[in-house]
Amino acid sequence: MVPMKLTTLPMTYGLSYRCSEKSTIILITNLKLSLEDWYKYCTIDSVQFTNLETVMNYILSLTLTLCFACGGQRSPTVQNPSGECSTADDGSRTCYHAPMQSDTYLPDCQIDLSREYWRVFATSESSAYIIPRPDGMGLFYDLCEDDKVGELMNTYALCNEILGANEVDIINDIPPADALLITNALHSQLFFTVDENDIISPWAPPNDIVDACKFSDDNDEAVSEFCGTALGYYDSGEDCPSIAFFPNSEEASIIAARLNTLYGLDLPAN
Repeated sequence: MVPMKLTTLPMTYGLSYRCSEKSTIILITNLKLSLEDWYKYCTIDSVQFTNLETVMNYILSLTLTLCFACGGQRSPTVQNPSGECSTADDGSRTCYHAPMQSDTYLPDCQIDLSREYWRVFATSESSAYIIPRPDGMGLFYDLCEDDKVGELMNTYALCNEILGANEVDIINDIPPADALLITNALHSQLFFTVDENDIISPWAPPNDIVDACKFSDDNDEAVSEFCGTALGYYDSGEDCPSIAFFPNSEEASIIAARLNTLYGLDLPAN
């Protein structure tokens, strides 16, 4: 049994599981989109859904199908094109992304940061995907005309403002060497800020939020309420939350600054 595919446009932030390069499920937790936009951008096998309940019920059935379809597969042996470096885990991030047993985490051995934001997972020697999926990141970081990586950004649809199913398939099927070159270029531009909507940009996965909250400084009291909620949801050993929550403007600035410190970026948050 092969699970069906959920594709999302134009941005995907949330839990992501995949069994093969032809089957991907992504659950949206990016609440910047209104429900109306969510339905407009979310299609499953070209079927347009009209209410959240039908979408969530369908996703649940697909997730169960995916679990049965992918269980028992072994991780392939894929050489890391970026060099020889070891990692203590499989690249998963609690309450965000868990690679399938068949996927191989390929850490960037050339990275200059203290940790990886975009992570490469190979499904074979010739195919890999990136989490978070770097939709539009070529545009976001003005890399589409870059002499070194501009061609890669355009080849793999990272300079498209709107993605269709074909572009999503392209992004989810990048040769490992190219995927690592892309993430390396993105990491060279990475910097956490607070946007005009008081949202941390780029979005920070739960493990980064937990670490930022545990990073004690003179602003502990100012973020105590937000961090109490975050640690209760993400670091308690309980089930992951089914709703998203965001810091207020003051909290977001503090968390963004802490994220930059955790990643080895020594500039102010905004």
